[in-house]
Amino acid sequence: MKITFTIDSILSNKLDGSDSAEHWDTYHLIKEAENRGHDVRMVQSEDAIIGKGFSKELYLNNNKIIYRDFTLPDALMIRGYGMRVGKECFDNLVDTVKSIEENISLVVNSSSATAYSRKDNQKKLPLPFIPSYDINGEVDVNALLKEHKDGIILKPVYGLQGNGVEFIKNTTGLENLLRTGAITEDDLKNDYIVEQFIPNQKEIRHIYLFNERVGSRVAEKIGSPARESLGNRYLLETPNKKHLEIAREAMDLTGIKYGCIDFRGDYVLEINGSGTQTFYRDKMGSSGKIFLDLNKNIIDKLESNFKKLN
Repeated sequence: MKITFTIDSILSNKLDGSDSAEHWDTYHLIKEAENRGHDVRMVQSEDAIIGKGFSKELYLNNNKIIYRDFTLPDALMIRGYGMRVGKECFDNLVDTVKSIEENISLVVNSSSATAYSRKDNQKKLPLPFIPSYDINGEVDVNALLKEHKDGIILKPVYGLQGNGVEFIKNTTGLENLLRTGAITEDDLKNDYIVEQFIPNQKEIRHIYLFNERVGSRVAEKIGSPARESLGNRYLLETPNKKHLEIAREAMDLTGIKYGCIDFRGDYVLEINGSGTQTFYRDKMGSSGKIFLDLNKNIIDKLESNFKKLN
């Protein structure tokens, strides 16, 4: 089976077998597929061309990157999807996948499912997300700050791994962001959502693969608002039943074949699709012990579902 993974070009330097690849989930997926004898290729999100696919594909030969013309794969797995590069790159990738996916036996995740990586698309779903508010600029944000004395969160529509998230406690904080150009009035209107601030709590993630829950992870949040990092992490043995009902509904509504849903307290924090982690450690760094590794499960499911379709 020819399996093609999408990556962002800024991550391609991790394909050379260096130690940095140890922490890159897609690298482990690639190796698992290669070890089973599959023809593995990669395409870069920046190379997406609507109607044609991609300008080129790449593969590894003795840890060297080799480029060649793109050909349609048997299975396409969206991993990098351009969010690291910019909103235009993301939108173009989604449109490109939409233009070719009917000619590919298996796509994980589809263009419509991947589109839910946009935070504004997620918020349209009938799920108990953290409360958010419509804004048209600085005046509306300042009005919210008067109502929410604990502060509010500004979150980019095209966000990834907390990048660009800002905690605003008062009007001075917003003024500073606008004055320095970190955020513009147009950004506020078009590229951000504003959420109620929910204090640090344990973050719970439920992970799904082809409609089956394959694990649930707890992560302790540490650090200041909008600059939080993950502390201790561990497997959740007995998940909240209500959470699981919501998580299953989220997977059904979005059509995500591999992804997860994160909860903070009783609220849905966000849905993660195509770029979802494939293995989890109990702490940051290579010294952390892996307590959940889904790389084999994912390739198993690609194989079995491809066989059903052909």
